[in-house]
Amino acid sequence: MSGHLRLRQLLATVPSRALQTVRGGPVACGLLLLGLLVPNIIGDAVLPMGAAIPLLIGQLAALLVGWTGLLRAAQGQTRLTGLGLDSIRVLGASVLNSLFLALIAMILGLVLIGTAGATGLGAGDDLTMVVQTAAVIGGWKAFVLLALEVAALLLMLTLTARLLPAGPASVAERRVISLAVLGWTRGSGVKPAVGLVGVLLPSILLALSALLVPSSGDWIDWIWAGVLAFIQFPLLAAFATSLWRVVRPEGVPE
Repeated sequence: MSGHLRLRQLLATVPSRALQTVRGGPVACGLLLLGLLVPNIIGDAVLPMGAAIPLLIGQLAALLVGWTGLLRAAQGQTRLTGLGLDSIRVLGASVLNSLFLALIAMILGLVLIGTAGATGLGAGDDLTMVVQTAAVIGGWKAFVLLALEVAALLLMLTLTARLLPAGPASVAERRVISLAVLGWTRGSGVKPAVGLVGVLLPSILLALSALLVPSSGDWIDWIWAGVLAFIQFPLLAAFATSLWRVVRPEGVPE
């Protein structure tokens, strides 16, 4: 990697880069907003299969192109030239990373289920049962199970954060880069995960506000979509790009 990961310095660059991302990618933010609001626009209308499938594809395409546009804007690329190919590369990296994370999640789930069965806290093959068992039943066995659950969650969060540079790297190097970024971030510990939690603060606050002040109004969904499209996603793109610039191998151009 080009330098040691210093979390404070990394997070200090995120707000300014996020502002640069919004200024350089207003169209990308608009596409994300449109993709997020598709369910609200449709409402309770029942669409035939011939219309629902193209609409779903269009929604996913808007989200993908919008996210790729933010990654490009975070790197100072404001032109639309090559956006389609970059979107395909980002899609490839995202699919490979998602398959890897899904495999890890399945393994961790089996470990938790096996631990619950071995300790006699619960029988069955439902992961929800495992979580409920650790929360309801006391004793040292439940404490061990709860500790394993926290460790599994922290591992998934850390791996997710360490894989974030794959998107910016795929855009910058014009090729699909996925699990190779795990080698770039080796030795960073939980710093990427801590940084990711900090960057996700707008979404966390929105979730807490929804729990504390429940509302059934449709305008809540519009606020959520606006915050995600113009604040959360730019922050996430800025964090991923800043992390990539710190951990990328020597000799790789920006």
